[in-house]
Amino acid sequence: MHILIQSITLLLFHLSKAEYPSDILECSYSLSSYHSDSNMLLTIEGYKFRETICKANSYSETTCYFAIPVNNRNLNVSYFIDGYINDIPKLSCNYHHGIIIDKKLGYQDKLIKNKEVKMLQAEYYYPKRHILNIASLISLRPLDLQQSSAYLKIYLNTEPILEDVLYPDYPFHSDKLEVYGNNGFNNIDLIIDSYGNWCSCPSIGNGFENNRYLLAWITNLDDNKIIKVNDKYIINIMDRQIVSI
Repeated sequence: MHILIQSITLLLFHLSKAEYPSDILECSYSLSSYHSDSNMLLTIEGYKFRETICKANSYSETTCYFAIPVNNRNLNVSYFIDGYINDIPKLSCNYHHGIIIDKKLGYQDKLIKNKEVKMLQAEYYYPKRHILNIASLISLRPLDLQQSSAYLKIYLNTEPILEDVLYPDYPFHSDKLEVYGNNGFNNIDLIIDSYGNWCSCPSIGNGFENNRYLLAWITNLDDNKIIKVNDKYIINIMDRQIVSI
């Protein structure tokens, strides 16, 4: 399976640079299941992507967000279900163009033990004010189901732009952010804070149980429709809204 993942990565990804322009495949997908061990993942051109693992939440519908730079805007995207579901899964994909920030979370297993761990630290430069897009999927493995929850935080230039709780019985996070970035240098940090013992371990099981994935990219303000409401700027992107911070 490792060989297949490497092959499809070479097929879809551009050559690595600090920041580079690319077409982007962005997908949102969701599943509903009473079985918390059910998973959904995406297939692209028939290959399963372990980075897309979406874990069911037995309390409510789970929505996941995934984005990847591509060379081709005519890809066959579908899904694979491991377990049981209550309804037909929802899958919606679009293509965009943006500037990829080439910084990855990696695949090495990491132990998070009663401390704050910086999972990602990325600096990038863009010469004008812009929209920073971040799609993320992260799941952890608690070493004790009775331990305290973990806290996931994403910062832009030391300002928190996302905070999420990863519970021992549902240690999964996925979101899509769209926030303003400043002209010049910007810094992105992803931190997990824990008072228990957790494993961020993509190698667990068959490699399709835990994931740790983030893609960040830049789009110009000119590419989106801007509306001023009550002295705050609202930007409509893919039917979702963001407010300036």
